[in-house]
Amino acid sequence: MFFKVADWPVGLLFLGLFAIYFSDLFASIGLKIGERALGLFHIATGGWLMYLAYATTVNFALAYHWPV
Repeated sequence: MFFKVADWPVGLLFLGLFAIYFSDLFASIGLKIGERALGLFHIATGGWLMYLAYATTVNFALAYHWPV
């Protein structure tokens, strides 16, 4: 849905969250590849979330408004 309304940064965040939960399924049954994927998706999604928080803060500080 987020990709349809051109809000792709939030869409990527939810794809990252899906990847975390999906890899956690395999990590919970003891597969090493699931554990490694879980770590990778935690780092990538966490980094993306920190970037989104930073970008939102900077946009508010500069009083930037998205064109409608």
